[in-house]
Amino acid sequence: MKFKSTWLLAGILVIAALAVYLLDYKPSEEKKAEEALATRLIQFETENVENIDLISEHGEYSLSKSGDGWFIDSPVSAKADESTINSLLRAAKGAKTERRLSDEDDINLQVYGLEPPLISLKLRISDSTFIGFSLGEESPTGDYVFAYRIEDNQVFTVPKSIFAQTNKKLYDLRKKNVLEFKNKEVQRISVKTEGFSYEIGRIGSGFMMVEPVALDLRSNKVNSFLSRLSGARARKFIDHDQPGPGVTGLNDRGTHIRLVSSVPPGEVSIVIGNSLREDGKPYRYVRDNSRQTLMLIDSSLAGFLEKDPFDLIVKDLLKFDKESVNAIYIKHGSEEIRLVKDDSVWSVTSPEIFIADNDKVEEMMKKYSALKASGVEEYDPKILQLYGLISPRLSIRLWQDDVEANSILVGNTVNDESYLKSGASPPIYRIKNDALEDLKVSAEYFKIEAE
Repeated sequence: MKFKSTWLLAGILVIAALAVYLLDYKPSEEKKAEEALATRLIQFETENVENIDLISEHGEYSLSKSGDGWFIDSPVSAKADESTINSLLRAAKGAKTERRLSDEDDINLQVYGLEPPLISLKLRISDSTFIGFSLGEESPTGDYVFAYRIEDNQVFTVPKSIFAQTNKKLYDLRKKNVLEFKNKEVQRISVKTEGFSYEIGRIGSGFMMVEPVALDLRSNKVNSFLSRLSGARARKFIDHDQPGPGVTGLNDRGTHIRLVSSVPPGEVSIVIGNSLREDGKPYRYVRDNSRQTLMLIDSSLAGFLEKDPFDLIVKDLLKFDKESVNAIYIKHGSEEIRLVKDDSVWSVTSPEIFIADNDKVEEMMKKYSALKASGVEEYDPKILQLYGLISPRLSIRLWQDDVEANSILVGNTVNDESYLKSGASPPIYRIKNDALEDLKVSAEYFKIEAE
């Protein structure tokens, strides 16, 4: 009986403790939340803020929210940087008081460096109420700054981290994108410099050059170009006292980049102008044609955007389907060789007739596939004889079922390069001479070696 009574008493105690916990849990949690709110310098929900007036050590700024975006209304009219504004509001919302110093109506704010304040933040909430605070000097210990809450005239000490989080420059608050667009929506790209101009069109999931000639492009390179452009940030804005086109180079002689998208705004463009140095760093002038302000961007970024189209094109010179090729013609100097394939067997038919070494033919076709351009001399040539291509030094032609599949003609030599014309591509290319030497073979090359 004593054993059973002990267990019964223990059970009653457990139930009682659980009841006390459950009854006390919610109020204690609510109490903690209330205490946390009570330590906040100001209380608000960030999504309810409609206007911000900020005075920092660097200037006075007014911002307003329109839809889901923030805009700077003063001292300039410009889009605001959403992440910076959200960070500013989070910092203001999270600012906690450490110690209340006074709540008297006649408090001497000058004692705390609050008249005038070093920083003042005033927020208008959607219900048209105003809240905010001012920040003054550091406390004697240097760990805190003095803060004045404008709603109830109270002075507190707050962690001095809030000072750096709210002490913004106009540049900090501005949206810094040089050009706004979405990469996947771009359908056409136009680049025009003093040295060249070209146009790119989106074809399915890839890109092609469409002007001055049709050429296959390396889509990863075009996507890299778009990514750098969409990520381009202004290093400085020039709103007033702008230098003229003679200084900036933002005229017809500048670099013009234009993007056409599948959705509005439909077309965006920038002009990149002259170089300058500020604070020992090289920059370039830029103007987004939808804005009046001038911008400075890093010179290295400008150089990347002034991309020569050769960086984008597919550089293979002799593209073909190896399995489909059934005839090869090679001519250089007095050497003229013809090879044909019957089923899977290659034969030389000129200048003499013999069964060819299939491995040698395969080896030669691998060399053909490996040919890469080292440059482009002219994209849309009119006179081939200027390049020695009417009577080429080396000709290689590949056939598929009596139809020429592709070819190359090699013309004059300039320094360590030669001019080359590919049958499947309009431009006059340049190729390193070293890459051509192994292609100048004789018929003997294809003979099967005696064991």
